[in-house]
Amino acid sequence: MKKKTIWIASLSTAAAVVLVATLTFAFLLPGAALAPLVADQTLKTANGTLFVNAITPSGGKIGMPPDAEQVELSFADLAGLFGRDPIPVLPKGFAADSQTVSAMLFSNGTVFLMNGITFSTDAADPKAPRVVFDLNDKGEPPLADCIFGNGTPSTLNGVEMVVGLETREGEDGPFDVYTASFIANGVGYRLRAMNVSTEQFLEILEATAKG
Repeated sequence: MKKKTIWIASLSTAAAVVLVATLTFAFLLPGAALAPLVADQTLKTANGTLFVNAITPSGGKIGMPPDAEQVELSFADLAGLFGRDPIPVLPKGFAADSQTVSAMLFSNGTVFLMNGITFSTDAADPKAPRVVFDLNDKGEPPLADCIFGNGTPSTLNGVEMVVGLETREGEDGPFDVYTASFIANGVGYRLRAMNVSTEQFLEILEATAKG
């Protein structure tokens, strides 16, 4: 009877060890969903630290200089303007909503304003995940019509940036817009992401920052 009791106790201990190992493994499983970003909070990642500023529209308007003209470009033209393809490889399922890019160029061919380059998982569905790129070839962030809170900086993949969150009103209620403004490899970026998860936003942001 004594041996049997010892065997049962040992079995219970082994079961407990297996249970602990199982629980630990469950907590370490990759792919756990991140919570949505929240304004005025910090998110630490493996590649940096993001502080989420609360965005407010500035109400300002952008005037077109007299020595600039509006043109329609193809995606193939972008590499010539920026010295490389400025749009990174995006997460699976994202595709350009249009095959042309609207831009304002100075007479010397440099970019004054190139905005609204949109990629989504479904161009016909306004609720589909979507990211919009604004670009600048002068080594400075593109012009913006918003204010990033106190401008508290973030760093991702060694690139300093400002990240923000704005809640907008849509036909079906409020929705969040994640925004980031930064310079990577000599190209100024402002990107806005809608209907995306935190993981998708980070993936797009990291791919863009790497160049």
